[in-house]
This record gives sequence, C-alpha cells and structure tokens, in this order.
Amino acid sequence: VPFISGKDSLYNEWTDSDGKVYMIPPTLLISAIGIIDDVTRCITMDLKSEGSCIYLIGETHDELGGSEYFKILGIKGGTVPGLNRELAPQIMQRLHEAIKQGYIRSCHDCSEGGLGLCAAEMAMSGDQGLQIDLERVPVAMPQKRFDVLLFSESNTRFVVEIAPDRAKEFEDLYHGLPYAMIGRTIPGRTFVIKAGTKQLVSLSLDIIRARWKRKIV
Repeated sequence: VPFISGKDSLYNEWTDSDGKVYMIPPTLLISAIGIIDDVTRCITMDLKSEGSCIYLIGETHDELGGSEYFKILGIKGGTVPGLNRELAPQIMQRLHEAIKQGYIRSCHDCSEGGLGLCAAEMAMSGDQGLQIDLERVPVAMPQKRFDVLLFSESNTRFVVEIAPDRAKEFEDLYHGLPYAMIGRTIPGRTFVIKAGTKQLVSLSLDIIRARWKRKIV
C-alpha cells in the first residue's frame, strides 16, 4: 500500500460552545494515493441533465449525534453514525462496478449535512432542477421523521444520477442491497423536497447558492 504521508497528533483539544475543553486521544493519520486507469471515467457530483433518475444507495438510520443539524440547533447527545461491516464493502464494490460500466452520471456522498445538503449541492453545482421524495428513502428505523431523513449522517450512503435507459441495469446490479429511486432531475432551476404528495421545500438554486457561499461567522 503506497502511503504518501502521515501525521501523528499527540496533542489534540476541542472546545465546545460553552468553553469546555475536551482532550482527544492521540491520533494517527495515514494518507494514501491510488491510480485511476481512465480519467474519463472519473465521476463528479454536479447533476448533468434533465430527466435523469436519482437514486439513494444505502440505509438511513436515526443517527443525528454529532451532526450539522444538531450543531445548528444546539442539541447535544443522540446516536452517532455506525458502520455495517458486512454491507459497506458490498455497497462500495458495486458502486465502483456501476462507475466502470458507465451507469452513473454524477455521484455524491451523504456525509456532512446528510441527504438534504448532498442533494442541494448536486443541484446547485450542476445548475439543474431536482425533485426528491422522502417517502421513498430506504430506512432502518420504525418511524420516518422528515428531519431525520434529511439530516441523518448515516455512513455508506450515496446519491447517484442515472440515465433513464440505464436504470434497469443499475437496479439489477444493486439487487439485494438497500437502494431506491428517490426522485428525478426536473426542468428549471428549483430544488424541491416532497413527502408523497406533500411539498416540504421549494427553493430556487440562486437562493441555495447564495446561502452556501455566505461568509463564515
């Protein structure tokens, strides 16, 4: 394994909003680099075209502990994201295969900010309208709370854009794993979030972009 650099952090501290200081155990960070055989197969996160199918890969859990959502609301506690050691490698391997087969037009991970921020960034960066339906999100929890579906930071989840004529092949590839088509790219420059027939959010991409580019205070 070609490790290109490393860092040992033996002195780590973190201070919360109340001024309380937390000592973090020593941390070892190793960086590695790989080789891409064909640069033309690199996938970016910007949505590419109108009429595409939008899929969410992976399960969403009630895991808001340490999330951006809880940070903004000033909420402490909650369950932090875990990792399914059996499921995660399968999801990653098939995602790699889907990219090699040319099924995927764009892809973005659902990490910081969850599905809501992931989808907004894809729409904003591609300047492409997008509509998603929270009722279709694959979940591993008894209740579908809209805020959890939008802002949970559960691991090993990806939003991918698939051309309609490749959707069946993509679904066949992911058979047996958690995934669902949660929306489509739409005409115009609007980001829409629905829950079945109920519309929860409708924002222009200009508003989202202006908010995303605001000054850090």
